[in-house]
Amino acid sequence: DASHELRTPLAALNSSLDLALKTESYKEGIVSAKEDLQQVLILVERLLEIARLEQFIIRPEIIDASALIRDVVERHKPLAAEKGVSIETDMDEAYSIKADPSLLRQVLNNLLSNAIKYNKSGGKVTVELRKGKLTVEDTGIGIAKDDMPHIFDRFYQVDDSRSRGGFGLGLSLVRKIVDVHGWDLVVKSTEGEGSRFVIAFLGTNRPKQP
Repeated sequence: DASHELRTPLAALNSSLDLALKTESYKEGIVSAKEDLQQVLILVERLLEIARLEQFIIRPEIIDASALIRDVVERHKPLAAEKGVSIETDMDEAYSIKADPSLLRQVLNNLLSNAIKYNKSGGKVTVELRKGKLTVEDTGIGIAKDDMPHIFDRFYQVDDSRSRGGFGLGLSLVRKIVDVHGWDLVVKSTEGEGSRFVIAFLGTNRPKQP
């Protein structure tokens, strides 16, 4: 699967360089090649993250989950605004958990990115942290029933997602990060109405160790 996914951006990179040599449009060719290369780097980075999680290599510490989540939300607001999507928050103050902070950020980044990407103009994303549960809910296109059993499979992409970019690894990483921390994850979605991802931290603040 990894080899198949890498072949496409590498082929595009090769084509960009060939075209630049043929037409002598070096600047345009280099810019295009750099964009293709960036896609390869993103994919390799995500594959390395999966390999790390397969070995349960995590670095847990006591963190203020509320502050971390607020920070990630703020970083996504400009992207949401570009698409005409609003982000609302409802947070407990100073809720602490034992977790790997970089991995928790990865979870939030993936869930928020998807909530924005698959939303509608004028839509809304709601992020809640209440009673030990983190909820990311959107008013977007939702997930079809046939796709729901496969959304956490590596490299799985529905037809519509292919037109929006991505490698089908984001939710796979979310699932693995949640599992290695011993948290619970529930997903509910209605096609055409939106999706809700709920992660329960309560009572599961001791990450699994190798």
